Amino acid sequence: MALCNYITLVGKVTPCGRSPDYPGQVECITLEDCTKDVPGHLSTLGLSADEGSRTEMKLLLARAGVFSFEQKHLTLTICPRHRADFGIRWRTRKTLCAIPKDLATHKSSSAKGSNRVDSRKSMYIFCNTNTLVPVGSPICRRCDEFICRQVADEQTPAEGAGASAVSTPKEPRVVHEMETGRPGEESSAGSESSSDGLETDLMFLEISSQGLKDDETFLSPDTASLVSSTSEESIISKPNSREKLNEYLVSKNIEPVSQPWVEWEKASDSTKLWYTRRTAEIFSSVLHDLTPSCAGSLWQAVVSYPAMNEALGLDELSETSKCYLQVLAEAYNKAHGWDTRRQILSMMCGVSNYNDISRFIPGLSRYRFTIANLHRLQHGSGASVTPQPSSKIRVDPRQLDHYLSYITSPHLVQDLPFGQKTLKLSSGQLVEVPNVIRTMIPQRIVRQYTQYCKETGFEAFSERTMLRVLNECKASTRKSLQGLDYFAADGARAFDELEGLVLQLGELGLGKEWQVRYVKSLKVAKFYLKGDFKVHVSSSSPVASHCSVFALSDTEDSDLRQQCKHNHNELCDHCESLHSTLNDISTAVDEASFTTEEDKDEALFLVSSATLAIQSWKCHLLRSTHQDQARLDVIDALNSGTVFIVNDWAMKFLPQRYRESQTDWFGKRGISWHISVVYRRIEGVLQWQAFIHVIQSCTQGISAVTAIMQHVLATLKQEYPEINKAHFRQDNAGCYHSSRTLMKCQEISANTGVKIVRVDFSDPQGGKGAADRLAASCKSHIRAFINEGHDVCTASDLKEALLSHGGLEGVRVVSLDTIEETPDDVQTITGITKLNNFEFSSVGSFSCWRAYSVGQGKVIKIEKSSSGPGQGILQPSFSAGDFRSYKSTPHKSSGEENVAEETASIERGQAAGVYSCPQDGCTRVFQRLSALEKHLSLKNVPGYQKKFFNGLGKIGYKSYLEEGVGKLPSLQAPVRQEDSRVSLKEGWALRVVRKAYRFSEKQKSYLLSKFRIRQTTGHKLDAEVVAREMRRARGTDGARLFQSSEFLTTTQITSFFSRQSALVRQRDPDEADIRAAQEESNFSEAKETVASIQLDHPLIYDQYDLCEMALNDSLKILKLPMLQHMCEDLGLDIPSKPMRKKAPYLALLKEIVSKCTCQKSSWC
Repeated sequence: MALCNYITLVGKVTPCGRSPDYPGQVECITLEDCTKDVPGHLSTLGLSADEGSRTEMKLLLARAGVFSFEQKHLTLTICPRHRADFGIRWRTRKTLCAIPKDLATHKSSSAKGSNRVDSRKSMYIFCNTNTLVPVGSPICRRCDEFICRQVADEQTPAEGAGASAVSTPKEPRVVHEMETGRPGEESSAGSESSSDGLETDLMFLEISSQGLKDDETFLSPDTASLVSSTSEESIISKPNSREKLNEYLVSKNIEPVSQPWVEWEKASDSTKLWYTRRTAEIFSSVLHDLTPSCAGSLWQAVVSYPAMNEALGLDELSETSKCYLQVLAEAYNKAHGWDTRRQILSMMCGVSNYNDISRFIPGLSRYRFTIANLHRLQHGSGASVTPQPSSKIRVDPRQLDHYLSYITSPHLVQDLPFGQKTLKLSSGQLVEVPNVIRTMIPQRIVRQYTQYCKETGFEAFSERTMLRVLNECKASTRKSLQGLDYFAADGARAFDELEGLVLQLGELGLGKEWQVRYVKSLKVAKFYLKGDFKVHVSSSSPVASHCSVFALSDTEDSDLRQQCKHNHNELCDHCESLHSTLNDISTAVDEASFTTEEDKDEALFLVSSATLAIQSWKCHLLRSTHQDQARLDVIDALNSGTVFIVNDWAMKFLPQRYRESQTDWFGKRGISWHISVVYRRIEGVLQWQAFIHVIQSCTQGISAVTAIMQHVLATLKQEYPEINKAHFRQDNAGCYHSSRTLMKCQEISANTGVKIVRVDFSDPQGGKGAADRLAASCKSHIRAFINEGHDVCTASDLKEALLSHGGLEGVRVVSLDTIEETPDDVQTITGITKLNNFEFSSVGSFSCWRAYSVGQGKVIKIEKSSSGPGQGILQPSFSAGDFRSYKSTPHKSSGEENVAEETASIERGQAAGVYSCPQDGCTRVFQRLSALEKHLSLKNVPGYQKKFFNGLGKIGYKSYLEEGVGKLPSLQAPVRQEDSRVSLKEGWALRVVRKAYRFSEKQKSYLLSKFRIRQTTGHKLDAEVVAREMRRARGTDGARLFQSSEFLTTTQITSFFSRQSALVRQRDPDEADIRAAQEESNFSEAKETVASIQLDHPLIYDQYDLCEMALNDSLKILKLPMLQHMCEDLGLDIPSKPMRKKAPYLALLKEIVSKCTCQKSSWC
C-alpha cells in the first residue's frame, strides 16, 4: 500500500494501512475530502467544536501539531488507518491529567482529569512546552483553570499566531504526544511540491529504520512523539555544501545526508551512536582518498593537531560553563580554609581544564588543581571528607618501651584466669589482650613511675601522656582482691576492722581528732602495702624491713641462712608509721573504758588478729617479690637448648550446650585440663608455645602431673633434638609440691633425655602467671565456639573447640580419657612444705632452698628411689604447632624517618600524594618522586605502615602482657639514718607453719549445735557471722561461754563446717531418713502455707533450740540470768521489776513455744 503524506506530520506512530472499521477502503484521499461529523465525536469526549477543530480536516491537523491552516494542506493525502486513528476514531485510555510537569499546577502526581483539552489549550501547551497534548486528552480542574486564564491573558490568535509560534526559530523541533508510546523523528512539515514531500517522507522512513525509532529524546512520559510542521522556508534553504557532500557520498556508495542532524546535546545515546557510525564511515573514506597507505597515521595527527580544536570551537567555553565557573570562583575566593576551597575546586575540575579555571582564579597553582582533581576522583566532586584523627609521634620509642615495661611489672598487674580485653587501634583493627588487674589507680602509678625515673636518671613522659597511655591500655580495676589472694583479702579486711574499731574508740572518749588521724594513717599504710612496698624490696636494702635476704634467712639452719654484706641502719618511714599505728591502737584499746567486758575482749581480739593478718600480708608480699626473681633469672639464661616450663591446672571446665535445659544444668562433672607454657630463646628472641592436656576424668593427683611433665618433655625432645635442659616453675598445689613429684624428676630426665635442672615454686597465692593468661584466652575461644551452635560436653569436644578456626596461635592440644593414679613408695623429704627451690645438679642428690638463693642450699641425698612400676610416656600426640616469637615494639630506622618526614603533610590529611608505590600490598602515595625512590630503597616496602602513638602503645602493651617476663623495678623508700627501734628478727618474713589446733569440747559443742541448726533449717550459716556470735555466746548459767583466747577465726569455723558436711555426705541414709524425706515431699506445700501465717520451727536463741528444750523439759536447767537475757532479747512481756524466780520467765518461753508450728503440726 502506498504511503500517505500525513505520515510526515505524525511520524511512524502507526504505519499506513486499512481502517479496522472499513477494511475495503485501501486508497488514500486528500485532507480536503475528509468531511465526517466532528461535533458528535467531540461531544463523546465532553467538548464542543471550536475554530481549531470545527471540521475533520482541522481536527486531523491539530492532532498532528499543525494549528495554522494553509492551502497546501488541502492536497496532503491520508490513508484510511491514519484518518481513523487521528480522527473520529481517536480514543484515550488515560484518566489522569496529561499536562506536562513543567506547566502543570496540580500538586499530586495522580490528579484526575475531570475536563478535556480543546484545540486552544493544546496549541498553548504546545507553544510553551514543545509537547503536543492531543485534543480530547484529560486535564484536571486546576490546570484547566490556569491554562484558560493564560490563554485569555495572552489572547493568542487562533491560527496565524499559532503558526508563528510553531515555526519560529526558537522552536526548531516539535514534540507530539500520542497514546501509542512509539517514537518519531524530526522532519520538515511541508515542501514546495508533492514530490519534495514524498522525498522527505521516504528519507524519514529510512532514518527511522536505522535506529532512530528508539530515540527517547523525543518521548514524553505518557505518549510517543511526532514531528510537527516547520516553515516552508527552512526546508527550501538547503546549503550547496551538503549537495556537494551528497554527490561525493553517492560516488562512494555511501548513503547521502538528506537533512541536518539533531543537536548533539539533545540527541539520545542511540542517535549519537548512529551519527558516530555515519561520520566514521565518511571520514575513513576521505582519509583513504587523501593517503591510501597511511590513513591511520594521518587521522592521529589530525586529532592531536591544536588548530583542529580551534576550528571546531572545542577550546571555547559555553556561556553556561562560564557562568558556572564564575560563581564557583567567587565562592572559592570567599572560602577561608583549604578544605572548603578544595571541595569547590574539585567541582570546577569536572567542568574545564587548568588553563580555563586559572582565568577565573588568578594565581591558582597546578599543584592545588591536581590535588582537587584527585579529590574529585577519589571522593566525588564537592564531597566533604571527615578528617581522620591522627597523632604525630613526638616521643622517643625508648621512652614508650620503658614505660610499658614498668606498667606491666608484677607489682602493678595481677593475672586473671578468665576474660579478655579488646583494644582498638587507630586503623580500626581490634587487638585482644589478656585480662589483668591493675592494683593501683592511674595517678598513683604515674607518681611512682616519675620517682623511679628520677632515681634511675631516665627522662620520663609528661604526666598527661602517661595517663593517656594507661587509659588506652585497658585493665580491670578492682577494689577488692578476694578470690585471688587470701593474704591480701585477709589483710584488707583487717584494715577495715581496725578502721571500725578506731571510730568506736573515738566515740568512747578519744575524740574526733584522734579518729581522723588514725583512720588516715591506716589508709596510708594500706595503700603502701598494695603499691609501693613491693618496689622497695631489695636483696641489698639497708632497711631491715625491705631486705629480702635478711627477712628470709633461716637462723635454725646454716645451709639456708645468708649473711648480708651491708648494715641495716636505716628506717622506712612507711613501715615505722604502720608499726606505730598498730601499737597505738592496741594501747588505746587497753586503756579505753568499754561498756562491758565482752566489748573489750572482742576489741582486743580484733586488734591482735588484725595485726597478725597485716603482718602476714606484708611477709607474703616480700616472699612473692623475692621468689619471682627465680623466674626472671631463668628467662635471662635461656638459649636454644634450654626451656622454661610453667605448669598449672586450669579451673575445671563445666560442660556446656548451645541450648541447655534445666535438667542439663544440674549435676555436671567438670573436665580437667592442664596447661604447660614452654619458653626458649633463639638468637636473643624469646619464643613460646603451650601444651594443653584435656582429660575427661582425672583426680589431678601426683601421677597425672608427673605423666604430663614427662609427655611434654618427650614431645619437645622428639621435635627439637637440640633441647637438653628444662626448668620448671609451679605453684604450691599438693600435686606439684610433694616428695613424689620431686623424686620422679630424675627418672623423667632419664626417660626423656631432657635433664630437669631446677624446679621452683611460687609463694602460696603468688603464682599467677602465663598459664592463667593463656587459660583466659582459651575460655574466650571456647565461648565463641559454643555461640556458633556447638556443644562442649566431653574432652574431645573441648579439644575440637580449642582447635576450631585454626586454633590459638602457639597452642597445641591433646585429649585423654583418664590418667590413673598409681601408688608409689618413695623417700619422704622432711619439711618439704618449707622448701620452695630445688636444683638437680648431680645424680643421686639435689639441693634445696627455703628462699631463692638465700644460703648455700641444703643437699638431700636420694636414698630410696621409686619402688613402683615405671611410668610410661603418654601415647596420644599433640596437635600440630610450633614456637611463636614475641613481637617487640617496632623502632623507626633513619631511612624510614626520612620517608615519614617526606609524607608528613599527606599523613596529616592536608594533601594527597600523586606518586603511588608500585609494590603489591603497599598503599603508600607520595608528593615527590624523590620520596618514592627513597621509600623503595628501604627494601621492606610491604611491611612499612603508619602507626599512631596510641597504636604503638597498645601493640607494645599486648606484647608485654603476653610475654609475661616483666621485671619488678626497685625504688628507694623514704628513709632516715637511725638505728632501728623495731627489733626485727632475722628471718621475720619466713612462712610460719601453723601447728594443728585442737578444738576444745566446749568449742566443738557450740559449733556442732550451730551446724545442726543449719541442717534442720536448711539455711547456710555464714562463718563470719558465727565468729561474731561466738564472741558473745553465753552458757546455760548466763555467763560468757568463751574467753578471748578461745575465740575462733572465720577460717577455722569454715574448715570445721566443711569437715562436718563431708561426714554427712559419706553417711548412708537410714530408713528414718528416707521416710522423713518422703513425708517432707508430700507435705511441703502445706508446711509453706502454715509457715506463712505462724511462727517457723525451730525457735532458736544463739545455740539453744527452744522447741527441743521445751519438748525435753530442759528449759529449767537454764540459770535465772540466762532466762532473763533470753526473754529480754526475744522481746517478751517481762515484768517491769526483775523477779528472783525462774517460773515467770519459763512460762513466757513455754507460751511462745506453744505458738510454734511444731506444737500444732502432726509432722513435727
